[in-house]
Amino acid sequence: MCFELTTTCNKKEEKEPMILECGACGKDFKWPRKVNFCARCQISFMDWQTEKMDGEFDRLFGDLELSAIEEGSRKRKIKEEFTPMEWMT
Repeated sequence: MCFELTTTCNKKEEKEPMILECGACGKDFKWPRKVNFCARCQISFMDWQTEKMDGEFDRLFGDLELSAIEEGSRKRKIKEEFTPMEWMT
């Protein structure tokens, strides 16, 4: 801990990475801050949110054959309501 008041403290506390269990796949992983998912599952969630997995979305929520604008709005509205934990389970 640094008590210097006149200058900026350059001392950084070094923390060891935490070993956590992924909330989705159960695999142990190292992460420097507390998160619930390993990198692979986080990437999977981000791919789903950014429409790289539209086939999975259509399987879960159906393909209504809407116009591109209506379909994009529908997907965005549904995806915004999901947290990573809800999506992974």
